[in-house]
Amino acid sequence: MGILNIKDYDLPELKEKFIDLGEKAYRAEQVFQWIYKEHAVSFDDMTNLSLELRDKLKEKFSMYTFKILKKQISKDGTKKYLFDVGAGALTCPGYLRAAAPTHRLYRNSAYGV
Repeated sequence: MGILNIKDYDLPELKEKFIDLGEKAYRAEQVFQWIYKEHAVSFDDMTNLSLELRDKLKEKFSMYTFKILKKQISKDGTKKYLFDVGAGALTCPGYLRAAAPTHRLYRNSAYGV
């Protein structure tokens, strides 16, 4: 198995992965907080983890973040983005603004390059 994107896992799944690596489940909670609360972009940012654990995470996981290649905003507020999602693939999700601000319709289509 290759390197996995750590952002592909929800917290329960990440806890399982950490246990499989011989780590305590609470370490997954720490990493999850670093990624989604502190917006860490690398394992080196996670200073409350040991260097040994950070190195282990770098061996097993990536922290890939989508790169915005193009952004379009129409007059009606519709937003469209083109993201590079890695491995030669692009995705083009659209955000359509509805009449009521609490109602949104999301559409996603993926394209291979």
